[in-house]
Amino acid sequence: MHEVERDVEGSIHTPSWFTRHHAARLLSVDIRTTYESLLNWTEQWSPSQAESLRKQGAVEAAVMVVQRGLESVSKLDAAADLTKSRLEELNECRVKAAGGEWPDVTPEEWKERLGALRLVLIKELVRLTPLLPTTPPRKDLPDSFGFAYTTLCNAAIEALMDMDAETFEFVYPILVRSALKAHNRVTAELAEIPDESVLYFSADVILDVMEISGYAYFWKFGLGEECFWDNVTGVWDQFLSRYPRAADLIRLITFEEDYHKGRFAISPRTQNRFHWRSGVRQLLRDKGFAPRDVSSDTAPEIIPIDPTAASYLLAWQSRRARELMLSEYLLERPEVPGIDLPRGVADLREGAKRVSDNRASGRVEGGPGFTGGIS
Repeated sequence: MHEVERDVEGSIHTPSWFTRHHAARLLSVDIRTTYESLLNWTEQWSPSQAESLRKQGAVEAAVMVVQRGLESVSKLDAAADLTKSRLEELNECRVKAAGGEWPDVTPEEWKERLGALRLVLIKELVRLTPLLPTTPPRKDLPDSFGFAYTTLCNAAIEALMDMDAETFEFVYPILVRSALKAHNRVTAELAEIPDESVLYFSADVILDVMEISGYAYFWKFGLGEECFWDNVTGVWDQFLSRYPRAADLIRLITFEEDYHKGRFAISPRTQNRFHWRSGVRQLLRDKGFAPRDVSSDTAPEIIPIDPTAASYLLAWQSRRARELMLSEYLLERPEVPGIDLPRGVADLREGAKRVSDNRASGRVEGGPGFTGGIS
């Protein structure tokens, strides 16, 4: 630009602020246009392509489209913040007197659209999951069922964290059925390794669902969000009423929980649950519950009225959310009267009894003479 002006005029007359203004303006327009083009393309292509492939019977290809779509949503979400930052930096070069149209910075609108797109893709994955083969995966092909199961687990947790009852309601039922399929697949896939290892890894997928269900219990009796736990119990009531050997299934889950907790081992699924736990802990802290950890001798700032939820929170470091599901639902089922309690459930119930006894005696959590819900 300056070279042309110099050649024509013999010298440069345009002020530098004017040049900076329009260079920044054009770059801002280009950045925003590029971002919105990528967002528009992802919105238009991913859901429609996945649906089309599902209707053609190409379910694994459809899952791959969903996977790429969710990856795009994640990347565009991160890019939205970077784009906003860059556009704000460029806006510092703006001089209103210089004229020209500047693009608006609307990251909130972008994130809202990304959230809606992610929900559409998760719903499509819910439709696809029952259609996927559950045979052990081949090394030369993607593990579509494994991806679907893991993604739906994370979607259920995120729905809890966001208090999104609608998403939880359509994800959770397929998750329960998928967990049992995943359990059987892992058992078949690892048939040649020692039985103890098979038991540990096959239990992992069942415990995922138990953990999510336990958080739903605390959401109702600790946070007052009733719909999640009501959904969990409704799904299991219907499922167990149709399951041919409901008592055997409950005993299996109970045994696997006890076995799993007694082993000092870390699996990928265990690490995933640790990640969930970290997020839940932060949410509870934000709401004033402050779960007690190994370095704290003080009671949380807020204690649930429900003794079982209080016992869970007061001994947060040693408790697992799945113990809530086992104690307050599965082991209360009429199919398993008198069943031996897993150690974690027995400790949880003993802690709840101590909470009730303390309250009946007028002792408050954290006050003088309070023994706490700790084993």
